[in-house]
Amino acid sequence: MHMDRKAIVSLLVAAMLVIASFSVYVFVLDDDDDGPKDPVDVVPYRGDDKFQTVPYESYFLLYFETYEDVCYYTDDFFKWPSTAYDHSLALASCCFARTIFSSSDDWVNDKLYLNGEKFLEDIGFDSIVPNEDFLSPPELDTIGALIGKKTISYESENDTTLIALGLRGDGYGSEWASNMLVGDGSDTKGHHKGFYDSQTKVMDFLKGYITDQDITGDIKIWITGFSRAAAVSNITAGEIDTLLAKGERPFGDDVNLAKEDLYVYTMGTPAGVYYDGTDDYPDPHSEDYNNIRSFINYGDMVPKMMLKDCNFHRYGIDIVIPDMTQEGFEERKEFVVRNYDSVDFMPDMGTYYTDTFKPYKLDISKILKPNELISVDEDSGFTSFDLTLDFLFKGLSEKMGGREGFMEMFQEDVTEIFEIIGGESRSGLIEYFAKAIFPKFMEMEKTELLGLALAFVNGNDISAYIEDEIRETLISEGGYVDRAEELSDRLSDLLLNLRGLVWGDEELMNALATIVMNAETIVYAHNVETYQAWLRSMDPHYLP
Repeated sequence: MHMDRKAIVSLLVAAMLVIASFSVYVFVLDDDDDGPKDPVDVVPYRGDDKFQTVPYESYFLLYFETYEDVCYYTDDFFKWPSTAYDHSLALASCCFARTIFSSSDDWVNDKLYLNGEKFLEDIGFDSIVPNEDFLSPPELDTIGALIGKKTISYESENDTTLIALGLRGDGYGSEWASNMLVGDGSDTKGHHKGFYDSQTKVMDFLKGYITDQDITGDIKIWITGFSRAAAVSNITAGEIDTLLAKGERPFGDDVNLAKEDLYVYTMGTPAGVYYDGTDDYPDPHSEDYNNIRSFINYGDMVPKMMLKDCNFHRYGIDIVIPDMTQEGFEERKEFVVRNYDSVDFMPDMGTYYTDTFKPYKLDISKILKPNELISVDEDSGFTSFDLTLDFLFKGLSEKMGGREGFMEMFQEDVTEIFEIIGGESRSGLIEYFAKAIFPKFMEMEKTELLGLALAFVNGNDISAYIEDEIRETLISEGGYVDRAEELSDRLSDLLLNLRGLVWGDEELMNALATIVMNAETIVYAHNVETYQAWLRSMDPHYLP
């Protein structure tokens, strides 16, 4: 791949690359957002002999491969109050979240929850039930969920029903579109509509399960999820905590649940909770929510979602990993790379991705000299992924005009793009589409590619230039071929809207060029394997 072609194509399909590489999250939460600090109360390590070793499987749809691992589990997790941080439970939650990924790429069967079902069975749960959305092809508003129960008892308390609730965070096809369904907040308590609407389905599922299983008395609930599922888990738990803070009983008068008995650990959690600092909305960072924890990987753009001007937050406590100020950081980083690279079917990380960061600059005056269009910027002020992302998305958010601007400029186009790519089976993935179409652009004749670039630079519609490549890609990837023209129009609109936000702003253009040119490495940031490797690097089970 020559630099001249890559420079032009990267400029033209920057929006699509961002969407494809980073699960459609393109705007950020205010980085001044300070949540409550983790309490001093931390659960001590129990000792290796206190855990049950549980093999489990997780399916990677992107690679059509099954990942095999072991989880260390104990019922003792739930003896401690959920307000105390339990690293072993956090790692077990990551394992649980992985098992809830779809168990195969066969979207028309009813077996997509089998990995999660087996995991729960192996740690002693019964009455394991998937929700209806796990039994059918994904749609814009579906959310896969799996639930089970077991009885636990301790000398100091009565028998308690422990309910495990896992939400599907990968392998969910067209559900991705709801990530961009921001909404105006009028019917979602201000929250992100895609996440909030999914939360209502999860809450109905949880309430129905408690009723159907005739569960009464004391209960404890364990909730987890990764990425989109993390956002829905976060809002679900927050809604429960809000009711508990008001003295209400979320699951009826015969069911006893305290905040200290709701355990929530999520990974790569987007922000979708509305809070504007007034008394009209509960403060998601108050002590009412200090039983909810979100792990955030440094350099991951997904948790930075959504719009700064939308006042979106997360309930509870954010835990940033890695903590580069802690002693032993370099050794843990080496551990993470080795751990990640041990998964043989995934591309090796080789060197930790943040160490490969390079800033770039875009000189649009060099459009006729494409080999000089994008180049490394030795004098750039962008010194890290996080700094570049924060600057880019803050600028985009402000220029867009907040929630209303986003809905007007992007929401409809993005959701329809996902529907077209998903196809009749709803299984088409935008990562595959982007990977398939990129080489087609690279193979275009230089004159045709230059004409496309000039049209884009001049702010003209480019749909006619890309329709043939889009149609070929839809054919190969199984999307709605008869909607190729519409997809071309929508992608053109999307790219030109993005162009309109950054054009003429040198620093924003350089930030965008920097993210696009580093796209091949930054994708490691929002990967469940990276999250789990960092958690392992701080767990005695995995350390010498």
